[in-house]
Amino acid sequence: MSVKRHAFVTEENSISCSQTEQTTVQKTETGSKFTCQQCGRSFAAKGNLKVHMRVHTGERPYSCAQCGTSFTRKGSLNAHMRTHPGESPYICKLCEKSFSRKESLKAHMRRHAGVKPFTCVQCGNNFTRKESLKYHMRIHTREKRFKCRQCGTSFSDKNHLKDHVMTHAGETPFMCDHCGKTCSNKANLEIHRRIHTGEKPFTCPQCGKSFTAKGNLQTHIRIHTGEKPYTCARCEKSFTYQRDLKRHDSDPFNCALCNKNFLLPTHLRIHLRRHAYARPYFCSLCGKSFRWLGSLKWHQKVCICAKTLLPEF
Repeated sequence: MSVKRHAFVTEENSISCSQTEQTTVQKTETGSKFTCQQCGRSFAAKGNLKVHMRVHTGERPYSCAQCGTSFTRKGSLNAHMRTHPGESPYICKLCEKSFSRKESLKAHMRRHAGVKPFTCVQCGNNFTRKESLKYHMRIHTREKRFKCRQCGTSFSDKNHLKDHVMTHAGETPFMCDHCGKTCSNKANLEIHRRIHTGEKPFTCPQCGKSFTAKGNLQTHIRIHTGEKPYTCARCEKSFTYQRDLKRHDSDPFNCALCNKNFLLPTHLRIHLRRHAYARPYFCSLCGKSFRWLGSLKWHQKVCICAKTLLPEF
């Protein structure tokens, strides 16, 4: 049976040829897509499905001859090979750092020059690379274009989705030799290892505080710049950190006096008494007022007036 014939099987499940033992993959008649039987993801070309299946099988047929690192795609191996000495022909004349692509060198040179030609129209933040600006804009739009077909979780970054998909397949090939923790990619493993080594290579130029990851430093710098890129769509209040916006969204009852948020309206009403200095709870014996019902009850138990005013039996 020819390979061409295998490519046009249209049954719902994968079919194995009894003569060649070659397993075919589904090609649906609607849309002519090749669908993965494990996660339901579809592809326009059979070759793309074949590469995708390596996520589930763990197959990494392309290995680096220098360090042994394996990859699912030949293109990934080619990009990796440029990281080895002699494969990065574009060299910065200021710091001698080398790059595999000319565009990467140009972006790097802008950092030396302090040139940031790409400006965010919403918050005024500047970037050395156009791709960095595009990535930044997703903070304002909350755009999460990359969706996991298995569980529906969405991501703003394609690489984050790839790492997430690996967790479904149980593929975490990068293991920490200190504690055995596994990571979905080499970069995450390097960041994790700094917990054990204590290395914090990213230092804030303004206050000297150091961080294990570059992203943590970038987030920290907002304290100094005053940048608040996370804006509430409901009240337009801005936040420095995404976690603060999430907390704000989850606590929808806002105090207009101090902007503090609360999960329940009763919590907000109790809080407002602090501003008004209201004391709605009165002792019927001595007339003393209290902000809290619990304080009044405690007062009534120990109040001297209760002992002096109540008749003894």
